[in-house]
Amino acid sequence: MNSSPISQQISQNEINGNNCLVLQAVNDNNDNFLTVQMDDLEGLEEISTSTAMEIEGPKMLGEDDIIGRMPHQGMQFPSVDEAREFYNEYAKRMGFSIRTESAKRSSLNGPVNRKYFVCYKAGKKRSYQPKKKGTCDRPDRVNCCARMSVLLKDGVWVISQFIDEHNHEMFNSPNKVKKLRSHNKEHLLPETIELMDQYKQAGCGPSRIARLLNVTGSGTLNITPQQCQQHLRKKRESNIGHECMMVMQQFLFLTASDENFYHAIEIDENGVCRSLFWADGRAREMYQNLSDVVVFDVTYRTNTFLLPFAPFTGVNHHGQSTLFGCALLSDEQEDSIVWLFAWWLQCIGGKAPSAIITDQDPAITNAIKRVFSNTHHRFCSWHISLHEDEHLRALRSSYNPGFDEQYYKWVRKSKTIEEAESAWKKLKEKYKQEFMEPLTEKQRNEKKSWKWLESMYDQRYNWIDVYLRDTFFAGMRSSQRSESINSFFDGYVNSMTPLSEFVGQYAKALQCRRDEEVNEDMWTMRAKPNPCHLHKLEVRAGMVYTRKIFAKFQSEFKDSLYCVHDEVATSDGMTTYDVSYGFGGKVDSHSV
Repeated sequence: MNSSPISQQISQNEINGNNCLVLQAVNDNNDNFLTVQMDDLEGLEEISTSTAMEIEGPKMLGEDDIIGRMPHQGMQFPSVDEAREFYNEYAKRMGFSIRTESAKRSSLNGPVNRKYFVCYKAGKKRSYQPKKKGTCDRPDRVNCCARMSVLLKDGVWVISQFIDEHNHEMFNSPNKVKKLRSHNKEHLLPETIELMDQYKQAGCGPSRIARLLNVTGSGTLNITPQQCQQHLRKKRESNIGHECMMVMQQFLFLTASDENFYHAIEIDENGVCRSLFWADGRAREMYQNLSDVVVFDVTYRTNTFLLPFAPFTGVNHHGQSTLFGCALLSDEQEDSIVWLFAWWLQCIGGKAPSAIITDQDPAITNAIKRVFSNTHHRFCSWHISLHEDEHLRALRSSYNPGFDEQYYKWVRKSKTIEEAESAWKKLKEKYKQEFMEPLTEKQRNEKKSWKWLESMYDQRYNWIDVYLRDTFFAGMRSSQRSESINSFFDGYVNSMTPLSEFVGQYAKALQCRRDEEVNEDMWTMRAKPNPCHLHKLEVRAGMVYTRKIFAKFQSEFKDSLYCVHDEVATSDGMTTYDVSYGFGGKVDSHSV
């Protein structure tokens, strides 16, 4: 774009310290600057103000115009990326780094029409905690005012503001400047990425890859292990589709060798694999006989994509943990859990478990209500104890030991639902206080504790023993079974196991677990039961139960010999007994 002839005004103070002359062209529309490099300004004495000349107006810069220019208001760029690159190149020459501070839109859902690029030391001070005692705490940002903003106007990006005032020292060494964040892009070069991939295929880790690149490079590379790890992580994420194809091939191979093998794959709208589920024929067969209680847990992550590993765990006839299927989920959201539960229910022939134990996760709780509506759901007692320590701290510090005594009367010592409800009522009457505003910190903490406690009361049928007494849980109160399964897989898979190898390693670990079951079967067949009291019931149990289950029966049978019962009342053909149990000086009784 060419402007009309205008007069130029030049003064001696417009000669800056960078051996260049700044000419200001004044017209009716805007102020335009033209920087002229001067090899020698010593001979310049006077330039006539009456001289007229034509000066080009603002010019849109391309990639070839970036190097060597100084930003000024009105400068135009084809794209916002080129504007940022221009300012970044200028910052590199001057010895500082830049970052994108913010962006604005023309409307709520409209395109971005303004961007702000600032010095890396702009903004409020942000202090880092010292790693060791006695070290200084150094601020990272010092409210530097240097910035450049660009505005989208008539399809091009125009510099609307440029401030070049810094309140900190610049780096004058190229070796130091290139380590600043916006200039440290050596790890993104195509040749560097290719070398990273080659070293990774050779089995090198991020630290070793960084050392090799810095040693074998041109001598100016300064790549960190974190940068290598970031690239490898992104490559794994983009490679998930290829690995899922290899997993599908393994599933087809397993289906050919096991006609009852079952698998399901969730695909997103872009055709990328999100979640995997599979169960072999043996797991499906065992579930039909052992469907009383299932433990479900999704806290274990061990694969290159860090997908949550979600096994369905049960208890076999030896009291050992066994698997009824497992999955690798894309996330732990409710929709993903519902997808898994629906396919697993189809896998096991629509026979939902009688009871299921999980942690207290809202997504899992809602998914169970949607898919297993008639299944008794129990929260893991271990996770509940962790929540108690966290949420009851304020009440315990204010009212103990009395609070804990009344709390455990409700949670553990109540023998009937009526007793539990009475204990809860007394707990509220005695320890729940009504506070007037404004609240102190202590009062706010107590109020938060009661909010959690009342939410747990609403879910009492999911975790308090007396409310779950009529449901069989095979002696389990926590998700420890699932966690023991997870620890068992530690010897076979880890965070570096590719997805394509995970299924094979899982099959090896599962076979090892089943070998232990076979060994226990052999011990049961070889070893005859040894009744302690020669009671007919004990002898019969020794013939029916496996070795370990019979040992548990013997322990309970021995304890029953110390029970004494007295008839209390008879009504409508039903007799009530008062059963007392006393051993070691302790006496306990209840009515049946």
